Amino acid sequence: MSVSAPFLPPVTTSRDGWRVTPIWRLGDDVPVLVGVTILAEDLTPLSRQTLDQLRGEIFADPDRRALAAAVYKQALDRGERPTQAVADALGMAVTSAYNFVTDLRRDGLLPPTTPGKAVA
Repeated sequence: MSVSAPFLPPVTTSRDGWRVTPIWRLGDDVPVLVGVTILAEDLTPLSRQTLDQLRGEIFADPDRRALAAAVYKQALDRGERPTQAVADALGMAVTSAYNFVTDLRRDGLLPPTTPGKAVA
């Protein structure tokens, strides 16, 4: 059970750009400190433009593009799920790998396909 106000109000302190908040639990009717939450104070959400720019930089790297195309083709030859293989090889989410594969198809590194039917 977490303990909160009014028994133990959360005490948040700020230091050097970090916000620290203790996490208390009630043990044998005595509050016990079990951890802290540490967050940067200036957490500003990235704009859509910044996210698109970062995505473009990641997807534009010729070595990553060649690796993704090769991994996709090898996975397809082995009967594996090729987009999942790209995600695993490049350390990205499957949705990001799907977008990456779509970009590779658009740029001619992979042939066009019908949704749900992998082609390399």
